[in-house]
Amino acid sequence: MAFNSLDHILGALAAQTLGQKQREYQQLVESWAIAVGPKINQHTRPLAVERGVLRVATSSAAWAQNLMFERRRILQRLNVGRSEAIADIRFSPKDWSKSDVKCPDLAEQEILWQDHPSRLAELSADAGTPKGYEVENAQGTFDRWAQGVQARSQGLPLCPHCGCPTPPGELDRWAVCALCAAKQWSG
Repeated sequence: MAFNSLDHILGALAAQTLGQKQREYQQLVESWAIAVGPKINQHTRPLAVERGVLRVATSSAAWAQNLMFERRRILQRLNVGRSEAIADIRFSPKDWSKSDVKCPDLAEQEILWQDHPSRLAELSADAGTPKGYEVENAQGTFDRWAQGVQARSQGLPLCPHCGCPTPPGELDRWAVCALCAAKQWSG
C-alpha cells in the first residue's frame, strides 16, 4: 500500500471538485437555454453560481429589468432535476460586453417591442392635443403630456388590484399591472 503526501491528496480532491463544478456549470448553461427559450437565451448568458445565486449577463438594462419579473418562473424551471437548487438569480448588463454574444440590432429591438406586454397601439403624434395649441412654457408642456396620457389610457382595462388603466398584455401575463406585479414579487 502506497502512502501519498497530504498535498498530493488535497490536490487530487481539488481537481476532482473543480471538474465536478465545471460539469455542473455546463449542465446549468444547457438547462438555462431550455428554461428560458431561444428568444431570451439570445440576450442572456449565465456567468456563475455564487452561494446559490446565479449571476446572468444581459444584453441591456431593459432585459435585466424584464427578466427580474420572470425570475421565479425561471428558477422553477432551472431547479427541476438539480441536486443543488439555485436560490435566486441576479441579472445585470455589466458583464455582457465581456462575452462573445452580440447585442441585438435596432430592427430586432423593434420586433421585441412589438411583443412586449406593456405596449399599446401607436397613437398619432397630435392625439389629444387641440389644434393651434402651442407649447410656450413648462406648464404647457406638462398639460400636453397629461392630455396624451389621458387619451392613451381611455378605454384600457383597469388593474384589479390598484384600479389604474393597464395595457391588456400586462393583465394577460400577470393578471395585474406591472407595478402591482413588481410589488407582489418583491414582497
